[in-house]
Order: sequence, then structure tokens, then C-alpha cells
Amino acid sequence: MDDSAASTDHPAVTNIRAITHVRYGPWRLRTWYWSPYPDVFQIAELVVCRACCLYFASAAALRAHHRHCRAAACGAPPGTCVYTASDVAVYRVRGDAEPLFCTSLALLAKLWIDQKERCYHVPLFDFYVLPAVPLTVLGYFSRHRQHRTRCMSCLLVLPPFQHQGYAQLLIDLSYQLLVREGQSGVPEEPLSERGAAAFTAYWRRTLVR
Repeated sequence: MDDSAASTDHPAVTNIRAITHVRYGPWRLRTWYWSPYPDVFQIAELVVCRACCLYFASAAALRAHHRHCRAAACGAPPGTCVYTASDVAVYRVRGDAEPLFCTSLALLAKLWIDQKERCYHVPLFDFYVLPAVPLTVLGYFSRHRQHRTRCMSCLLVLPPFQHQGYAQLLIDLSYQLLVREGQSGVPEEPLSERGAAAFTAYWRRTLVR
């Protein structure tokens, strides 16, 4: 599990990978790790829809997709809103109901999370997605529905949106969900160095309040 509130100060890029950059809306993001995209998409610069995270080999293909993108047309991820506060909302998207959306999101996350193992096995997971307006996926955490004492399995905040409190918000929501269910729990282990730092920062701030 990782808080890839990914930034350019990452100490090293490891693993041999074909995808070195992702075009995501107006941003060009440098990747850190290999991700198991289909072979035809193992290219130097992958183009990703910022509304639904579906991936393409060219900007022209993305433009054609935008005319039919359900998430962009709805202005929200394909799930249920479970949290709102001022201008922030989080949507729960079930992996079994929206496998393409969730798989695309997991594949994108793997580009910044070395320890992430499950990209195509999404049906048993819920994805809690944090969007912006106009619809742009900023980050998410996932949670295994059968492991109710685990507050989350994976946490990602995409590079342009780090250091804005989003990781802390998602961690806090993951614990709120446990409380609502009458449970207590911890994140899935092992924690990466960055994931451990994110949770340490969260608990430090929580205890100081």
C-alpha cells in the first residue's frame, strides 16, 4: 500500500518500463514503475482520460473517446457519492459493477506504486474516488470488501495534486467508514515507506487536535 502523492523528488525510478510519461489532461506526468497495460499500450507516452482513466495510444484516440465518455458526460465517477464537504466529494465505485473504470484506475496507480500487485482483480474491491470539477480523478483508495478490518488496500494521489491534503482526507474517510460499520482496523500491509509516512502524518495531526 502506498501514498503515491507522487512528486518529482522521488529518490529513484526503478524497474524497466516502456511507459515513461502519461499525458493526463494538461499535465505530462513522469512515471516511476512498470504497469501491466496490454502490450499495444506499452509505449513511451500513454494518453489517459482524466475523467475515467481509460488509456489510449494517441491524443486523437482520446478526443474520439471524449465524445462517448460516460463519466465525462455525467460529470462524476460511475458510483455513489459517500462524502461531501464544501467543494470536495468522494464516490464509491464497486469493482464488480464498473470493472473497466476500476481496472483502468488500478493500472494508472501502478505507474507510481511499486508494491501494487492487483490491477486486474478488481471485482472484490471498492474504489473510493476523489474527483475535481471539471471531472478529473485526483486520487483514490481501494478497500477489499471481504477484509472489513482493513481500512484500505491501496492509496494514490496523482502527482499534480499532492501536498494539498487529499491523502489525509482519504485516510480519514477510510477510518470513518470503519467506525460506521462498528469496526476498527488498520491498512493492508506491508506499508511502503511513503505509505507509512502518510499514516504517521495523519495520526500525528489527529492526536494533536
